Amino acid sequence: MLQFQHWELPPDPVLDWRDYKQNNMNAIYSFSTKPYLANQGRVHGYIPNQCFIQSWLLSVNLSRRLFDNLILYTDKVGYEILIKGLKLPFDSVSLALEDLSDKLIPEMWASGKILAYQLQKDPFIHIDYDVFIYEKFDEEFLKSDVIAQSREEFEEFPLYIVMLDYLKKGGYSSEILEAADNNIKHANNCGIFGGNDIDFIQKYCREANSIAEYVSLHKSAFYKLKPKIKSMFPIIYEQYGLAACLSFYGKEITYLFNKPAEEINLPYTHLMGAKSNPKIISKLDARLNKEFPIAYSIGEIFQGPKAARMFY
Repeated sequence: MLQFQHWELPPDPVLDWRDYKQNNMNAIYSFSTKPYLANQGRVHGYIPNQCFIQSWLLSVNLSRRLFDNLILYTDKVGYEILIKGLKLPFDSVSLALEDLSDKLIPEMWASGKILAYQLQKDPFIHIDYDVFIYEKFDEEFLKSDVIAQSREEFEEFPLYIVMLDYLKKGGYSSEILEAADNNIKHANNCGIFGGNDIDFIQKYCREANSIAEYVSLHKSAFYKLKPKIKSMFPIIYEQYGLAACLSFYGKEITYLFNKPAEEINLPYTHLMGAKSNPKIISKLDARLNKEFPIAYSIGEIFQGPKAARMFY
């Protein structure tokens, strides 16, 4: 399974960032602390604090160069961690994720992202905290109705098959998933996601929420699944749910790239499953220190016991 996109970090930038920003689209991030704290301060239960801290610092500071309007959607604890603690340079912060339903079990970690999508009234791009964007995107790409990072085939990512089988056997059904059954054998990686068709995105969010709420309602069966399936389960409603909705409503999606990551050369990195890889963490550490030394020094403060007090 491909763990991350673009192995080597791009060379040092030589651009004047003041003339380089993309002004017509809100760039948003989201962080719901409920799943984070439930896993003792580790997203998905296996990501080291060091990688979490450095990823946020590098990702947001890079995006700060490229987008005029940078917005964070989080909750009160997330505000303490990311804004008061790491001092991330957002233009505005919404605590709307305080309203995330208490009915959702902590394992539904993508639901904070879905709520952030759902709150948008204007064209937007959501950026995951482990995505690093080094150059601005093509303007035509950002004008598309729906955008995402890339396509994921079931053959490459067989966990989707297992998760879908669980949903079917568990009794979940919807007109959208039934229409997709046996026809849609791929998902859409949402390392970045957004677009201009806000009406469609609202429909997609309703379907995603429906799946997350059903699984949470039947949590006793969910907790019998293997740990890896449980930890990755939200991709079924976030990424496969998106593919199913696109098919059902007859919408097109535009990908940042269509080829496998090893065949492309983009100034874009998505760590994905590499966040616990010591070599990757070392590269991340070096890049943050080189590009944003002040942010790096802030990250250094929040290591060890300080991080424990901050996160727990």
